Amino acid sequence: MRLLYISTGITNSGGVSRVLSLKANAFADALGYEVHIFSTNDDSQTTFFSFSEKVKIHFSKYKNIGLHNIFGFRKEVRELNKALNPDAIFITDNGLKSFLIYDCLYPKAIKMYEIHSSTDAFLNQAYYSGIKNKIYQWLIRHQIKKFDKIIVLKEQFKLGFVPESKQLAIPNPIPFLVDAQSSLHHKKAIAVGLITPRKGYERMLRSWKKVVQKHPDYQLEIYGEATGNYSIMPLISELGLENQVKVFPPVRDIEQRYLEADFLLHSAYSEPFGMVFIEAMALGLPVVCHKTEADDIVINGKNGWVAEDEDDYTQKILQLIEHPEFLHSFSENAVETSKRFQLKEIMHRWQVLLSQRKT
Repeated sequence: MRLLYISTGITNSGGVSRVLSLKANAFADALGYEVHIFSTNDDSQTTFFSFSEKVKIHFSKYKNIGLHNIFGFRKEVRELNKALNPDAIFITDNGLKSFLIYDCLYPKAIKMYEIHSSTDAFLNQAYYSGIKNKIYQWLIRHQIKKFDKIIVLKEQFKLGFVPESKQLAIPNPIPFLVDAQSSLHHKKAIAVGLITPRKGYERMLRSWKKVVQKHPDYQLEIYGEATGNYSIMPLISELGLENQVKVFPPVRDIEQRYLEADFLLHSAYSEPFGMVFIEAMALGLPVVCHKTEADDIVINGKNGWVAEDEDDYTQKILQLIEHPEFLHSFSENAVETSKRFQLKEIMHRWQVLLSQRKT
């Protein structure tokens, strides 16, 4: 079976790129499918995450696609589809251009659209405004219904204006094999994710300032890539946390960093799925987060704490530090929670979907 993914920015260290590498590699290596990826908006042709040699990557020559080059982009898509004649096509690019290429796709292929955000974030993308937003809204409602299947991360993210029969919820998988758990004796917290205003690092740091005033021997390590001109370094200095907070670029072996920590801190204002939650939980780390759309993964008082506000967030961190019985109980439950996100289980669901559509 020949698969074609149409994506964007696959060379970066973001969650969509990571999940794509996992699924593409599993399809190619474990299931023996022929896998191709077509990607736009890449700054280089060197990927952050590893792709199997069996996965063929095609890079678009266009960046920042708009009216000035949309026809050239459409031509690229059409020519690649004609050359490959794929059996199934997955669109993982949720930008406006993803709704301008449907007629360029190989007509006999199964066509699936993957949504990697919450319903609200997908329908109201922050970087679209004015007439561009109106065009985007119109295209969503008219074009997405043409796809054979719409894949969302969870049941509550299904679209109300698309028939239920066309939608399916498949979560993201844990991106590594699990053969160890943290000892929980490191006096260290970890945070992982893009460093952007949406991730709310400022409230995490303000809480951590209060935590280390009581427990100065604790450390916080942040692994993430800053975007644009945004930086948390000035706030770290302002709060006097240079010795208690260290910021690192993304690493490929993040599982080793989880194993060297006691719990995961997360402070995003919105988190549709929480890839880092299942990563950390698989290695035995409880999670302390604010309320997000991923509350069905972090169960308050069972495998972590879900804070109501910034003060509560601080208190929840202190409870994990000062009451090891919570830490160890949450750790056991976190590992159990993570089991339903094992790669083998998730890929079986994709394989079943493709086999059903194939017939």
